Amino acid sequence: MFDESVVARLVGLSGELRPAISASSPRIVRALENNLDTVPIEVVGHGEGAAHMESADARLLALDHRAVVVDLHESLNTLRLEGSLTLLPTEKRFRACFFPLALPETLQRRRWARSAITVGAQIAVASDAGEAAWHSTTTSDLSAGGGCVLSVEGFEEGMAVRMILGLVSGEFQVTGRVLQIKEDGTTRIMFFDHEESELQRLLQHHVYVQASRHFPYARS
Repeated sequence: MFDESVVARLVGLSGELRPAISASSPRIVRALENNLDTVPIEVVGHGEGAAHMESADARLLALDHRAVVVDLHESLNTLRLEGSLTLLPTEKRFRACFFPLALPETLQRRRWARSAITVGAQIAVASDAGEAAWHSTTTSDLSAGGGCVLSVEGFEEGMAVRMILGLVSGEFQVTGRVLQIKEDGTTRIMFFDHEESELQRLLQHHVYVQASRHFPYARS
């Protein structure tokens, strides 16, 4: 079983899941013959060494108690994990626990885990020529090393950008690069040229203040 802090770093990643190919497993071969290709998934949580995955694709049901391979898109790389899948009862999207056999070394080296922090943000193309056109958007997750924002137009993968994050402590400016633009327009950005420890401190403060507002009885 892996340390929870390591498995937690998978949360927020999306990718594709497929059965592990094995000539000794006729059940998997039959699944492949029935056109079971890849199933789109998103890692939405974790617990007891497993990553909790969700999908809107009912084909996930065919992979219950199967050996599977999952490709997760992280930064500019794809993390390929092998493990087993167990379905979880749910009334909404299809959900399962993924128990990895091993985790890539690149994942172990991640410095900051992403958190589901929703704040207003301004984003513009980083350019020295004239005034940049700023676009308003909202984050869906943030860490000291990067984040994900909702759909914005006029940006391309690999493009350098500037961002202003509206945290409770005030505006925080970062520069970054667009790593991935998903089909729904959601855009993942890697930050650079800023003090990571300072941004991490401000993010922790932001989460604490927001929690205190929603749950005032939890204050010490």
